[in-house]
Amino acid sequence: MGLTAGPRTLLPVLAFLIFTLLLWNTGKSSTTLSSIMSSSSKFDPSTALGVSISDAGSSSSPPSIKLTVTNNHNEPVTVLRWDTPLDSMALKLGVLSIYKDGTPLDLPTINVRRLMPPPEDEFVTLKPGEAVVNDLELGPPVVSEDLGLKGSSVEVQASGEWAYAWPLDNQAVLSQFREKVGGAESDGASRGHFASNKHSVRF
Repeated sequence: MGLTAGPRTLLPVLAFLIFTLLLWNTGKSSTTLSSIMSSSSKFDPSTALGVSISDAGSSSSPPSIKLTVTNNHNEPVTVLRWDTPLDSMALKLGVLSIYKDGTPLDLPTINVRRLMPPPEDEFVTLKPGEAVVNDLELGPPVVSEDLGLKGSSVEVQASGEWAYAWPLDNQAVLSQFREKVGGAESDGASRGHFASNKHSVRF
C-alpha cells in the first residue's frame, strides 16, 4: 500500500527549499557587490578619463567651446554629469576658468541644490575609447560685457573633481548605486582630479 505525503509533511520541505534559495541568492548578490567594490577601489578616473577643450566649429558671438571627455580605460566608465565638463551648467558652477594675460578672471559662480537620487539621465556611460562632447557658450551672465573681453584673446581651462565615477556600465550603476549617491551608505564611486588643456579663444 503506497504512502501519500500530506500537507503537513510537505510544508517543512517547502520551507527548507525556500530558505536555501534565499540564502543562495543573498550570497550571490553579496559576492557580486563585493567584486564591484573591489574593481572600483582600483580604478582611478584621473588617468582613465581625458578632458580636452577645442573650438565648437563655428564662429559666434559670444564664442562657444567644445568640451570632450574620452574614456581611456579598457572597460566602460559611468560618471555622474554634475559639476563635471559634461554638466550643462559647467560655466556657472566654476568648472571653467578663463585666463587673460595669464591671470584668471574673477567669474561669478552659483551653488545648486540637487534633487536626490540623481535622475537616470544624469549618468553617462562611455565605452572604451568613446568620447562624449558638451558644447558651451562663453556668454552672460558669467562672462559679461563688463569684463571688456571684446577683441581680446583668452585661454579657457576646465578643472575640478570627478566626484562620482564607476568602471561599470550604466545598468550596473543604476541598479547598485544610484539610490546611494549623496547618502551615508557607500556609493562605490571613485574620485579623482581632472584638468584639461588651456585653449585659446578670441572674443
